Amino acid sequence: MEFLQVLPIRTPLVQAGDDVVRVILEAIADADLKIEDGDVLLVADKIVATAEGRIVKYDSVKPTRKAENLAEQYSLELPFVELVLEEAEEIYGGVPRALLTLKNNVLIANAGIDHKNAPKDSACLWSTNPNEAARSIWKAISERTGKKVGLILIDSHVSPMRVGTTGFALGIAGIKPI
Repeated sequence: MEFLQVLPIRTPLVQAGDDVVRVILEAIADADLKIEDGDVLLVADKIVATAEGRIVKYDSVKPTRKAENLAEQYSLELPFVELVLEEAEEIYGGVPRALLTLKNNVLIANAGIDHKNAPKDSACLWSTNPNEAARSIWKAISERTGKKVGLILIDSHVSPMRVGTTGFALGIAGIKPI
């Protein structure tokens, strides 16, 4: 009986403009692993967004009056709230340190914007088009390796009234989601 294995791969720190496919394939080789037909690769959305240049420095953000009100009401950094306003399709309210938003048809805190895993005084936004990013990476990995694989661009989110985080698929390619 064959069992599913989950193998984490560490990559170097990704920078804007980096070739994410090269970074992934080199990290797999450095871990002494090989991609096989049927493998499903899970890729953190932050490395894709970072490579796309989706890191925003707070000093480049011009907050609005609405952002000022929400930042004060929910104890959040003013430039961060302005970015949430710009990225979210809807804002439904909030709790201290988080706004409940809709982004890409996903109900998520702060429009998926990450400021904990971003450089100081910056925030990392989601990829501009997560499904297209997943397709592009999947296609390039499939072509470079000659293997039939799936790829899931992943992120995490918190659930109200729960402790911890849950991973979810933000973009998918090469497999049928359920």
